[in-house]
Amino acid sequence: MCCTRFLNRGLYFLITMMALASCTSKKELVYLQSPNKETVMSSVTAPTIAPYEIQIGDRLYISVTSIDPETNAIFNGQSYNSLTSEISVDLVSYQVQENGTVTYPFVGAVSVVGKPLSMVQQELKAKVQKVAPQASVVVKLVNRSITVLGEVKQPGRYTVFKDQMTVFEALGFAGDITDFGSRTNVKIIRKNGDKQKIWIVDLTQEELLASSDLIIQPSDIVYVEPGSKVYGKKTFSVSLMISVISTFIALYATFIK
Repeated sequence: MCCTRFLNRGLYFLITMMALASCTSKKELVYLQSPNKETVMSSVTAPTIAPYEIQIGDRLYISVTSIDPETNAIFNGQSYNSLTSEISVDLVSYQVQENGTVTYPFVGAVSVVGKPLSMVQQELKAKVQKVAPQASVVVKLVNRSITVLGEVKQPGRYTVFKDQMTVFEALGFAGDITDFGSRTNVKIIRKNGDKQKIWIVDLTQEELLASSDLIIQPSDIVYVEPGSKVYGKKTFSVSLMISVISTFIALYATFIK
């Protein structure tokens, strides 16, 4: 009687586990789900996104171009014509200091923190032209990288060449979210001055396309939390489960005779 009760409980447990193993719904894995299932195509107005604002610790690549080669050499140094790698760009870049400025030759300290690159470029151009009329100035952000962590196929730090991108593009660098990752609870972490801003996005909601929460900026961290239920059929060997259940059924049939 005891063995029969044990087998009954064991069989019930295995059947329950197999049901849970196959309970992953397609809905939990699909991005940008439309609330209206009958809608085949829909359009969403893209949000207005503020440009990236320079932070303390950023590195800026600054180059001056004019018709005079000597002027170019004075402002840009000897490395101007040898920017062949990320390392060489870093060597001729200017780090934003704790006081929020960068110091550029013949110009002096320039306040840059909290300003978009376009504004810094215009202000620096005005200062340079006082020394070299008709010169043009280019300012670019060197530290263009994002970090993707958690339940993604290839977590890591990735160099990007855009001032802004969507969270979907960021996840594309990391090979997409695994079957174990939560698509409804993705955290984005961003440095904001001396603080960290954290917000959560739900990638299954189509309305996300109209939200500024979708946008990733340089130095952001994307963290995908493990899902609470998405463990799917890949977690269990179905053939093994069937074999074990078959064994239990055979034992059950033997003991109840």
